[in-house]
Formats: sequence, C-alpha cells, structure tokens
Amino acid sequence: MGGITIPILKITNPYDSKQPKKPVIMLIGRQHSGETHSSFIIHGLINFLISKNPFANKLRQEYEWWILPMVNPDGIIIGNYRTNLQGKDMNRNFHHSRKEEELTET
Repeated sequence: MGGITIPILKITNPYDSKQPKKPVIMLIGRQHSGETHSSFIIHGLINFLISKNPFANKLRQEYEWWILPMVNPDGIIIGNYRTNLQGKDMNRNFHHSRKEEELTET
C-alpha cells in the first residue's frame, strides 16, 4: 500500500542440470507488525540455512527456501501492532480484491 518493497531471500544450493526442479518452501514473518518474535525466528533460520552445518546443506540441496522476513513493512514502519497502512488486519482482509474494497467503501 505504501509502496515499500517486501524483501524476499532465496536460499538454495546451486542446481545440478540433471536434478529435477526443487520443491519450494516459503516462509513469512511479521504479517502482524508487532509480533517481533518472528523476526528472531526468521533470523535464526536464515543463519542456520546459510551455515556449514551438514543438515543445513542437505536442506539447501533438497529444497529452495523463499523467505519473506516481513510481509507488512508499512505497518512496521508506522508502528502499528496488527494492521497495515490502511489500518486493516492482513489475516482478515486478504480475500477481497482492491476493486471489491473500493465498491464497499463508497
């Protein structure tokens, strides 16, 4: 809404041309901007996935990890707890299109 880019990290090992396409695991954090604990969890996961740990290497080999550390940057920046820039809770207002919202607001 506020034009702020939602960051995404893609973590995986290089592809082998003989290997089939890897399944994608997508994780999101900070949908509710005040739930800061998800930042700590995502940070720990990223540190683990990029580590030299053999299990982390296996996870990178088998999967492509797409991590969105914060999907509500607008709400985070303005200090909202559960809502985005429009004051809407993203857990309860995700199924309406923008056009439907405009029609119901008038």
